[in-house]
Amino acid sequence: MVRERRQHKRFEIFLVAEIGAYYQPDYCVGITGNISQEGFSLECQKHDFKPGEMLELKLKNPRSDLAASAFGEIVWRKEAWYKSVVGIKLNRMEHEAKS
Repeated sequence: MVRERRQHKRFEIFLVAEIGAYYQPDYCVGITGNISQEGFSLECQKHDFKPGEMLELKLKNPRSDLAASAFGEIVWRKEAWYKSVVGIKLNRMEHEAKS
């Protein structure tokens, strides 16, 4: 039997995410999936971010004006020839936005 290692329940909520590093003025835009209180996966075009980098995140609901800001860290990264999929661990986020 496979045991679930995750502590928090995960949801398939699709949000538009803008991610950017502190030292870069431009953002990379992608779509989240498999999101929880501790982090999420992000599918976006190729970028130069590496595991361990701290990022500024802006999460937006595409169907409304709801948005949240957070800080996170890239935990893992998978590459394809046209896209990147990264796992992001949330470090700081507004309490209202987390819930």
